[in-house]
Amino acid sequence: MHDTTFADLAPTANTSSVRPYMFVHQGSCAHSVTFGDLIPAAVPNDTTAYPIQLPSAPGPDPRERIKKCQLCSKGKAEWVTVQDQRADRDFCLWCSSCFEAFHLEQDGSLAYDVEYHRVELPDL
Repeated sequence: MHDTTFADLAPTANTSSVRPYMFVHQGSCAHSVTFGDLIPAAVPNDTTAYPIQLPSAPGPDPRERIKKCQLCSKGKAEWVTVQDQRADRDFCLWCSSCFEAFHLEQDGSLAYDVEYHRVELPDL
């Protein structure tokens, strides 16, 4: 599996039912990957033409969202939880305020067993 690339996948373009793929690296770090936009097979496979610059939607840069808490959408993401019973997604970003409110007891101990990591997101 170390030699498998994205070119080896056969993604489907069925928009009513997106088929997730599991990307695993370093032996145990798993990420769910879905393909939202597919290039038709009729497009030449000329790698010199990529990356293709697509027109961006007006408004704030969507990459800014990944630096925000996924609960309050205001605080800077400083924590990520994995398969958290109190989150609506497998990997959830939390600001310190929301993380503490949802995961810590008054004495600072964890309220329940959860995998969490400190994150440092780069500036854009």
